[in-house]
Amino acid sequence: NHPKDEHKPEDDVNAVRINIIVQAIKENKRAIIENRELTRDILKSLGIDSEERLRELME
Repeated sequence: NHPKDEHKPEDDVNAVRINIIVQAIKENKRAIIENRELTRDILKSLGIDSEERLRELME
C-alpha cells in the first residue's frame, strides 16, 4: 500500500466542496441564460429587435 493511496477525510470534504462549487456554477449559468431571454423579450416588447438597433440607441 502506497501512502498516497490512503483515503483521507479531507478528500471527502474537498469532494463535497467541489460538488457545491460545480452546482453553483450550473445555477449561475442557468440564471444568465434566463436573464438573457428576459432581456431579449423586454427589448422586443419595446420595439428593439436587434443588437444593431440597441447599439444605435446606446451611442
